Amino acid sequence: MAQSFLLGENFVNKLRSTIDRVDGTPLPGAGGTKQPAILEDNPPQSKTFRIGTFDGSWNKGTSKTVTFTSGGTTVTATNLFADVNSDGNSGVNCGIAKDGGTWYLIASEC
Repeated sequence: MAQSFLLGENFVNKLRSTIDRVDGTPLPGAGGTKQPAILEDNPPQSKTFRIGTFDGSWNKGTSKTVTFTSGGTTVTATNLFADVNSDGNSGVNCGIAKDGGTWYLIASEC
């Protein structure tokens, strides 16, 4: 046979107050509340810095075809910084970086 208990009005009010106060509070160890992730309009693109090679000298303000050292893919990159004199050598190593949709020369071995 089940036993029943009578709860006083004061106890019931305190119980309601406690429930109202903690309602929605995360449980301990549950990791707290999480904010939704903020997504950028343009998610970051992978491999924005690459190593490649080019042939010949490369003057400031001009573009050249660069071949990636891994995979052999080619892109056109622009040299904004300084003339590169490679004495006509082929396969000159360089580092290029992509800003938006454009590749730029960052460094060269010459």
